[in-house]
Amino acid sequence: MSGDYLVASFASEGAFAIACERLSAEGLGELYPFTPKPIMADRPISSISLFAFVTGMVGVVGGFAMEADANIIAYPLDIGGRPKLSWPSFVPIAFEIGMLLAVIGVIVSFFLFAGVGRLYSPIDDCDLLRRALSDRWVIALRPRSPESSRRARDLCESLGAAEIEEFRHEMESPRSGGAVASQL
Repeated sequence: MSGDYLVASFASEGAFAIACERLSAEGLGELYPFTPKPIMADRPISSISLFAFVTGMVGVVGGFAMEADANIIAYPLDIGGRPKLSWPSFVPIAFEIGMLLAVIGVIVSFFLFAGVGRLYSPIDDCDLLRRALSDRWVIALRPRSPESSRRARDLCESLGAAEIEEFRHEMESPRSGGAVASQL
């Protein structure tokens, strides 16, 4: 298994944003942006918050249904002459179950969407990526083909990339041992 990466660093946030838009619009490959600070642009609704809302609503409906089933079908008891479907008394438990499932949904979706379970990425071996921790905006692109790599390099150079590095990662088969990384 092998893979090539094109890593470009930009000195300004504006050039970085333009490069991200152009590379994404060209569809040259998988794009991985790395920034030294959060980008304060208009963002679409996060997948994590949407996942939390859905799991929370499933918890509310499930909790309410569980209480209704227990009080109407499974254990119908006459408690102080109240009706069997006394829904105001179901609200606190349904709310608590909804909050519990929303929190679990946030934790699970964060691990899924952020890739926290991933232990190693070949991009981590690139020297330019370390600059993204301090003062540079870095784009790592995994091009679809050598032609798209060449087009991406030309595009990054025309947009004012400060440094460009091509990075080749070759991974041996799992039986023979670990990964070997080299720079071109």
